Amino acid sequence: MKRLIYISIIFPLLFACGKQNDKLETALRLAGDNRPELEKVLTHHSQSSADSLKLRAARFLIENMPGHYTITGKKVEVLRSKIDNDTTASYFLKKALDIAICYLEETTYGAHKQEDIHCIKADFLIHHIDRSFEKREKYPWAQELPFDFFLEHILPYRFIHERIDCWIDSLRISPAVWTEIVEADDQKYSLWNANLRYSILGDDFPIYHPLIMDILHHEFPYQCRDISLIAMMQSRAMAIPASIDYFPNYANRNGYHYWHNKLSPEFRNTQLASALERRSSKVYRNTYSIQPCAIVPKGEYVPEFFLNPFVKDVTDEYFYAANIQIPSLVTPHKKPHYAYLYTFCNLTWLPSAIGSYSPTQTSFQKMTKNIVYLPGYYHARSIKAINYPFILQTDGRTTYLKPDTTKLLYARLERKYPSPKILSNRNRRLASTHINASNDINHKCISLSTCKLFTRKSHTDILTNTIQNYRYWQVVVPQMAECAEIIFFDTTGKEIHGKIDKLFEKLYDSDPLTSQVTDFQKHAQITIDFGHPVAVSRIVLLPRSDGNGIYPGDDYELFYHDLDGWRSLGRYVATDYFLDYDNLPANALYWLHNHSRGVEERPFTITPSGDIRFW
Repeated sequence: MKRLIYISIIFPLLFACGKQNDKLETALRLAGDNRPELEKVLTHHSQSSADSLKLRAARFLIENMPGHYTITGKKVEVLRSKIDNDTTASYFLKKALDIAICYLEETTYGAHKQEDIHCIKADFLIHHIDRSFEKREKYPWAQELPFDFFLEHILPYRFIHERIDCWIDSLRISPAVWTEIVEADDQKYSLWNANLRYSILGDDFPIYHPLIMDILHHEFPYQCRDISLIAMMQSRAMAIPASIDYFPNYANRNGYHYWHNKLSPEFRNTQLASALERRSSKVYRNTYSIQPCAIVPKGEYVPEFFLNPFVKDVTDEYFYAANIQIPSLVTPHKKPHYAYLYTFCNLTWLPSAIGSYSPTQTSFQKMTKNIVYLPGYYHARSIKAINYPFILQTDGRTTYLKPDTTKLLYARLERKYPSPKILSNRNRRLASTHINASNDINHKCISLSTCKLFTRKSHTDILTNTIQNYRYWQVVVPQMAECAEIIFFDTTGKEIHGKIDKLFEKLYDSDPLTSQVTDFQKHAQITIDFGHPVAVSRIVLLPRSDGNGIYPGDDYELFYHDLDGWRSLGRYVATDYFLDYDNLPANALYWLHNHSRGVEERPFTITPSGDIRFW
């Protein structure tokens, strides 16, 4: 709450300033007793006209300093003590860990904020500015950078909310790397365009270093935030303009994504790894400079993300985004100040964009296309829709998903999450499976060549077409196939169980997430002993998968979305590897939820041809 109060009071003052001098004066006034330290920096760089750029740099750092802070607190200091006391880790690793703990909820919850504006010292700022300019003058690629690039993407003294120190003295290019760079005429003036990774002194740490595991409880480089901050430190140390950009949440899967982006004064971003596969409605960038942000109206909830003054919307640097206007079909009891566009992620609607609410229509800027959005507002902390969910088409049109309850559709649901191509390939390999049977394990099995195989979305059905009873049933899975489960059914459709060789027990453990890979050189001959002759009418093969199919015994509920939110179409326990629904309102957005297990679920629509399209 103190953080929100600070933001709501301070940043209107900064944005209200009409002149640059007013912005500087506001920052100095906020410094309170620390004002003399900041004035000392300005005075130091005002002595000579040759230092005019350093004075601009000092003003930039001070004007944008309010709101930057170091987190402190008992839990944080315990971890920092472990970092400081370690004698085996490099400075680079220790600095990276000090930054990384600023992301940990268990350490930041309840932590205090030591504001830079109240405690930073003149000697530190002067030294940091001088060293930054030494790099700018020495490194060929930094000499011709636009000065605004230098200010925002090279000069800042901090990365997030870590401790302030003179990292600029410790993170530097090694002599060997310096020689390699300056001898490369095709790169030394535009190093930001090089795809090569140049290391700096001390950053060659092992990913399994005990200190990493002790602090983070995971291997450092495997988290996208960790990867991006390591790369950001390398770039900042080498005076390469760079930023940390991110998806606050995906729009077609769970989670979020951070990445390091080297910025070029010549080219815009032309590609983003996995952009076509992993979509987001927005791309944001962390900045040092203060950006316009929301102000908390009295009595209205605003997500803290939109109160962060150091976040910049850079969506149009990555995507062909659209500006859209959303009509308001609902009149709130109390007019909100803000409206939002939500995207479905982590089994809920999460806010991704903010706009000033209008009773007629609300505008949203720079939205990515081919995504389903829900327009709405917050009543207390509950989401209320102002219109139906809609698809922002690739041509910029908005197609609203208004349910038509007068027209009912039939659909067979086989998954609750998009089927990846690799799953189709695995299922297709299982279609070559062969079934044998016998009543004497010592005699040759009888080939049931009349079996019919049907490849479904998440499983393969085998109908035996035999009325004979056999004790031993053999499933011959083709080489290089990956199978997760083999399930047998008798002539009444009841599942039956036998004993399987321990070598293949993962195929018989009722867990679709465990699997067995067959030999690359030969078929797998899997024999099940039922103890006595049995009749088998159907065998189901589950390929190795993500566990997002439909499974007998699991509890499912189907929803569709209208102006009042998600409405249930019924809750059922599955009896097969699919669910049939014949009461679906047309033109709706649907969501199938598994109450039994799993967290990967996506909303979907039904195309005119009857296909399921996930969003």
